[in-house]
Amino acid sequence: MLTWVMLGLTAADIGLTYDEPIYMSRADLAALWLGLLITDPGAALSHPAIDCYWSGKDAHPGFMKLTTAVTSRIVVALHLLPGWALPLTWMRTGTMFWFGLALAVMYLLLRAVSVGRAACLFAPGAVLFMPRVFAHAHLGALDAPALAMSFLAVAAAWWAAERRDRLSLVIAGLALGAAIGTKVNGFFVPLVTLPYALFVNRKRSVRLLISYAVFAPAVFFLTWPWLWHDTWTRLTEFLAFHWHHWEIGVMYFGRIYTLAPWHYPLVMTAITTPLFTLILALGGLGGWLHLAGRLRDLKALGGRPLDRLWLLAGLALIVNIVPNMLPSTPKYGGVRLFLPAMAWLGVLAALALERIVRRLRVAVPVASERGWMISVLVVTLALLPSVAEVGHFHPYCLSAYNGLIGGLPGAAKAGMEPTYWGDTYLAAAYWLTHNAPPGAIVWIEPQGMESVVRMYKYLGPLRRDLQTTAGEATFAMADFVVSQNKPTEFTDKVRRLVETKKPIWTEGIDGVPLIFVWHMRSEQDDNGVN
Repeated sequence: MLTWVMLGLTAADIGLTYDEPIYMSRADLAALWLGLLITDPGAALSHPAIDCYWSGKDAHPGFMKLTTAVTSRIVVALHLLPGWALPLTWMRTGTMFWFGLALAVMYLLLRAVSVGRAACLFAPGAVLFMPRVFAHAHLGALDAPALAMSFLAVAAAWWAAERRDRLSLVIAGLALGAAIGTKVNGFFVPLVTLPYALFVNRKRSVRLLISYAVFAPAVFFLTWPWLWHDTWTRLTEFLAFHWHHWEIGVMYFGRIYTLAPWHYPLVMTAITTPLFTLILALGGLGGWLHLAGRLRDLKALGGRPLDRLWLLAGLALIVNIVPNMLPSTPKYGGVRLFLPAMAWLGVLAALALERIVRRLRVAVPVASERGWMISVLVVTLALLPSVAEVGHFHPYCLSAYNGLIGGLPGAAKAGMEPTYWGDTYLAAAYWLTHNAPPGAIVWIEPQGMESVVRMYKYLGPLRRDLQTTAGEATFAMADFVVSQNKPTEFTDKVRRLVETKKPIWTEGIDGVPLIFVWHMRSEQDDNGVN
């Protein structure tokens, strides 16, 4: 609940990202379809209705569309919090719901193997306050939901492997279906859970596999009505889209790549994760390597539940990062394409912290006598640097870099992307509303971002009399040019502006601009701008 409130109260601070309008519009259509399903089931299930409300052009499954359709309507109807009435908030509630639930389950998972309260509280806190994860947890996109659903699916499989009851097996199968029904990252879950179940109990692994085979496809299919007609053709279209994704450029250490080097995921994780959390996670990974080296002994002895969870966490981290290191895998957008790995980074960091706390209690008798006070103190001190980092970068946490590379200034100097996903255009919309003359023409770079900025007219931040445009043909008409600081998307015209013309306004962090606004009139007309 604390996570939901925190995210709900800060969601409207963060601008729309490239993909959000697509997912939001699909969720809105899903809500209309659900209404039709209630009033006229026959019409809702017809081929024309499915094609109308469930277009497959975005090539992503239906689970989060349905979730957002339901949660957004509930939040608006109940007026849960004043700030949640804003469209930038209530259309993002599906993400917040599952992300908050995943953090709660993370705590319960660690408590189930007798991890101390300090480490149990630190794990979800460490994940939430990774600045880039914090930003994604607000967004009506699929990356934070992929983290949440993948984690929940692995946690459910752990429960099924350890508890050995039929209900847990069913829940594990349903959870996998929800994960693959959210994003393709869900297909990595069995690569983690089936080897783990086989390690714990061979018969249990077979039953888990059967549950996956029965329940996961059912959930995937039932939550995506687009597949209900022309099923085979549409399923192959879905798989083909993700197998042959279009190329997206990324700037990495001063060079522009369409396919970044294999080490991109490792480097981006290292330079964007808060340093203390990163150090603890490396300690946790070292502990995992030690346990993995004793795998035969652990198998013979059965192993402690804590050791088995440690093995699971390390395996989950590796499985979620290594596929993104393959030469043919698209690599861009910071850590977002392998965001599910961040959950297990937090778990490994918590397991390392648990060892530190236990040694502290042995070394210092007072620490053992006043355990709850020590837990509060440890969690506070451990999370304080991460919280401070989020506070420093918010609402631009997608631009966060840690001290390993010298923060955002160091990253920009090293040739890394200062920003990449369009969240900064919200600040430009507010500036234009307060400063642009009536009817001004605003030219947007890149061209695809113009429709997103135009949405701000209907959401409130941008004045409706301002005209947005894009494309080379309309550049000469512009009163203002707006572009985020993403060199891979600069056209020749904007690159020339960056090099030769001083912006009338910029917004940034630590002296690094994230968004530019240029005034394109002659100098004598500049007094027309407030």
